[in-house]
Amino acid sequence: MKIGIVGMPLTGKTTLFNLLTGQHKETSAYSSKGTKNIGVATVYDQRIKYLSSLYHPKKTTYAAIEFVDIGGISPELPTKEKVEIFSLIQDAEALLFVIRLFEDQAVAGEEDPVVQIENLKCEL
Repeated sequence: MKIGIVGMPLTGKTTLFNLLTGQHKETSAYSSKGTKNIGVATVYDQRIKYLSSLYHPKKTTYAAIEFVDIGGISPELPTKEKVEIFSLIQDAEALLFVIRLFEDQAVAGEEDPVVQIENLKCEL
């Protein structure tokens, strides 16, 4: 499964991506300019482990989720960058919205999560 992580700029998308995939991508000045991070998280399941111990297969394969950290979406983005972002979004099987629930003077935009979700949906 491929999940696209989307949200407005500086909401914590890359931080969440790093947590889910175990990677250490730069988070301070992450830009949407055509960059994306791709990582895979393995979903370990005790039931699979148990079945493998019973049947001793040559190989045990756990489920994997591919995460794509897509650059921040905002109304100010040039059309070319929006097209690049939307092509990444179309490639995803599911979207994970990241909404800012913290105060930060350096981050412009609405702090109300309901308004953020509506703004993000309008951009998509």
